[in-house]
Amino acid sequence: MIIDNGLIAGNICNKYESGNPIVRHLTNRFLSAIKDTLEPVRARIGSVTEAGCGEGYLSTRLSLWGYQNIKACDVSPLIIEQARSLFHNTAIYFYAKSIYNISTSDSADLMVCCEVLEHLEDPRKALEALCLTAKSHVLLSVPREPLWRALNVLRGKYLGERGNTPGHLNHWSVKTFRSFAEPFLNILDIRTPTPWIILLGTPRKQFLTPQPDLQKT
Repeated sequence: MIIDNGLIAGNICNKYESGNPIVRHLTNRFLSAIKDTLEPVRARIGSVTEAGCGEGYLSTRLSLWGYQNIKACDVSPLIIEQARSLFHNTAIYFYAKSIYNISTSDSADLMVCCEVLEHLEDPRKALEALCLTAKSHVLLSVPREPLWRALNVLRGKYLGERGNTPGHLNHWSVKTFRSFAEPFLNILDIRTPTPWIILLGTPRKQFLTPQPDLQKT
């Protein structure tokens, strides 16, 4: 676990490189669910920005799946240095930036934000920023509660916090996460690979960037 300016950066438990067969199985199911969720809209995705990329594992997996023009940012300069070191042989552009500050320069067909919103003091502000910068789609994932904490307790972790992972400020079930996202997104798909929630949607009309009127030019 990396602490950068008082914030937990990156993965507390690196599921992407875990030697535990159960963790690896769950992680593979999580990644397969993301891949399958995106497949119906793949033709519309010519660029990707991941906000809160951590060490860069998911962006790198998207690159391996054939997605191009990938940018990945994180609030922690230390974790971005680690991502650049781990994946220096990829074409992914890693850079330091808070999700709250993403703007048109970060815009992409697909905006990705996985396992980030649960850490934020203002997740609504972050989701609004994602919707304002998404040209087409937004992909989100968060831990599925109360299952996430229950599994932590079963493995003897964070018992003093009743299974709550350090840094998790927000907790959603499938129902409450849908309610959280619906004001911002037209929801296309929700999947629940244990113990996560994955949601794909398109920004609602009020978040779409106005296009120039070609008849007036």
